[in-house]
Amino acid sequence: MGDPGGFGMRLRNRKFGLVLVVALALVPTAAILPAGAATVPAAPAPPKAAPLNAAARVTWVAPANGGSPINQYVVTPFIGATAQPPRPFNSTAVTQVITGLTNGTLYTFRVKAHNAIGYGANSGPSNAVRAGAPAAPAKPKVAPGNAVARVNWVAPANNGSAITGYVVIPFIGATAQPARTFNTPALAQAITGLTNGTAYTFKVQAKNARGAGPVSVASAVVKPTSQFTLRTVMNNTIGQPILVDAYGFTVYLFDPDADATPTVSNVNGNLRVAWPYVTWAGAVTVGAPLVVGMATAHIQPDNTRLVAYNGHLLYTFVNDHVPYTGTGAFDATGQGLAQFFVLDASGNKIP
Repeated sequence: MGDPGGFGMRLRNRKFGLVLVVALALVPTAAILPAGAATVPAAPAPPKAAPLNAAARVTWVAPANGGSPINQYVVTPFIGATAQPPRPFNSTAVTQVITGLTNGTLYTFRVKAHNAIGYGANSGPSNAVRAGAPAAPAKPKVAPGNAVARVNWVAPANNGSAITGYVVIPFIGATAQPARTFNTPALAQAITGLTNGTAYTFKVQAKNARGAGPVSVASAVVKPTSQFTLRTVMNNTIGQPILVDAYGFTVYLFDPDADATPTVSNVNGNLRVAWPYVTWAGAVTVGAPLVVGMATAHIQPDNTRLVAYNGHLLYTFVNDHVPYTGTGAFDATGQGLAQFFVLDASGNKIP
């Protein structure tokens, strides 16, 4: 008998339909999109990064948009393999400045594009950059002079961009005075135009191509003075005239200096804390009967300008609290301690 209802054919069609559904389910969605349908954007090529101060400028090339205009980019900073918070930009610009970075930290960046369909894949990583203007210099050192102070410091970390200059800021108390800008990497400068007898401190900041970094802590207090760098005055405790500095404090030589290079101090570390260098800005001056030709200044490894007389590098003592002021007794309590000795009017050691 025939198959009037076409049962066999219906069964075959049902099996065919089942096979077709299963087959279609295994085909990627993109393969069955209508011709010309849009997709998410492609991944951009690895971007390029340039460091700034606490920021970086990231630039890339727009990728294929998948048939729908790109309306957003997302830039993700990475520290090593760790993604930082992504930065979305509702813009078609292909350069963005990524702010809020930590100076001195090494970053890479990845970029992905967005269109009406969704987000594309991230790019590969950019070149690595270290963000930042220079770090703050350490506490600067300062020396007085006549209406001048000499400020010196140690170069701070430059965060990957050479230091091109420094800014020195004088302070009277907490009040900043006009800053002095020096477009040179030199680590010492004479700050002129100061008022003698006024107490100053100084802060320093470094500059590079990315900007100026943070300022240092303040230097010690210094008072410029018109007094001679060195002079002799009578000390009744010692029993004869001895050398004092511009502020009237007794100065000392250190015996072991004579056994080494006579222009480089052997007073360092904790010893230097107790026996600070005698320093001076500008030409060294002396009062009678001292001889100006016997007074010199020598740059030390830390760029401090250390004064000498008669070939002896000179120091003060932290426990001398009373200077010579024209009348009355003054301190010379360091005499004979730790191989430090006062000097007579000829610049010789008083044992």
